[in-house]
Amino acid sequence: MRQLVKKKGEPMYGIFTARGRDASRLEQLSDCVFALAITMSLLSTQAPRNFDELTLFISDVVPFTLSMVAVMWIWHGHYQFFMRYGLRDMRIIVLNTFMMLIVLFFIYPLKFLSTWLVSYFTLLAKALLISNEYFRELNQMGTQMIPWNDMPELMIIYDCGFLSIYITLVLMYRHAIKNSDPLNLSEAEIHATKSIIAHYTGIVAIGLISLFIALLGFLIDWEFSGLFAGVIYALIGPVSYFIGRKYDKPPLNSKSDHA
Repeated sequence: MRQLVKKKGEPMYGIFTARGRDASRLEQLSDCVFALAITMSLLSTQAPRNFDELTLFISDVVPFTLSMVAVMWIWHGHYQFFMRYGLRDMRIIVLNTFMMLIVLFFIYPLKFLSTWLVSYFTLLAKALLISNEYFRELNQMGTQMIPWNDMPELMIIYDCGFLSIYITLVLMYRHAIKNSDPLNLSEAEIHATKSIIAHYTGIVAIGLISLFIALLGFLIDWEFSGLFAGVIYALIGPVSYFIGRKYDKPPLNSKSDHA
């Protein structure tokens, strides 16, 4: 997988020197875990035995795709870290192991949430555009998949997995900053690393807000808190944009690579 992405011998993005060009057993094991998570997401759907089940299996393509995109997004962040810094000390091994554990745990809640979202908004679109009779099926979803009053608990599970992954990434990048001298990071690389930490910290802050809303809804029995806890993730785009604007200019005395 990594061989298709990396450009051997070239700095990444014109700023980072590719210190992790040669993947170690740690990255190879991690790739196997990510591949296993994607496989688990696919196998969570029962193999079709008749045409009706085949139709249902095909309808699961969109939730599976959403889950796979989310896993690959995490993998890409993981890949970038090891390509940029090549760190493989004990702290990174521990943090990486924890992340792999969360990825494997996270895949089923992620697939369930993706399936629910696709089913809900598909029925909602049919009800609004085709026939009001679909509102009856929409109401039945509350008993077939998950009642609205259980949505806060689902979001708590999702938030905990989401936060665990991105807090781990923050800790990994902070460890890279602490090792800037041994890694011989340039000023531009240090600036970019701080930008990445700020970006991931902003994502963690949004996850914490979502978790707070979900916990509040669970405690006071506010069934629609799960919906608001999910919608709050739409802030990731704007927050990432503003953080990027703040860090888009590297230091004037920075260099893209080392002499």
